[in-house]
Amino acid sequence: MTFGGIEPEYAGFEKALFVVLPVPYDLTSTYRSGSRLGPAAILDASANMELYDEELGRETYRRGIHTLPFLEVDARGPKEMIESIRQKTLDVVQAGKIPVTLGGEHSVSFGCVQALKRNIRRCPCSSSMPTPICGTPIRAALTVMPPWPGGFRKAVRLSKQASGA
Repeated sequence: MTFGGIEPEYAGFEKALFVVLPVPYDLTSTYRSGSRLGPAAILDASANMELYDEELGRETYRRGIHTLPFLEVDARGPKEMIESIRQKTLDVVQAGKIPVTLGGEHSVSFGCVQALKRNIRRCPCSSSMPTPICGTPIRAALTVMPPWPGGFRKAVRLSKQASGA
């Protein structure tokens, strides 16, 4: 399964700028499991998306998007799974690629961010951006909660006050 259902000439690892890492993990979900199905659903739906980017006026997928096999779930616990994600993301960054992690639950982001934080200068996009950001963790977890009273900014401000920041 390839992201976007793109042609093989744009889906090979060697030529791809972007590398999709599907991580079907939801072992620490506390409300409802099932977010592990998110990466497969995202990949499946991506075959129906428009590949022409109207905002940029080009077919950006031609830079190459390789989809790795689904990362095997480490059921020993979140610490081991985060390390597995960190290592796989690190492999992608060290190969000079931009990782795109398709995850299940919240914890999937930690391993990806850890690898990127330690290796931001290796990322191909870091030299062309004023503030280097590399990699995109996308999770399929849906947080079903009522909106925070006062909005998101108030929640952030209260969180900073509570942490002493």
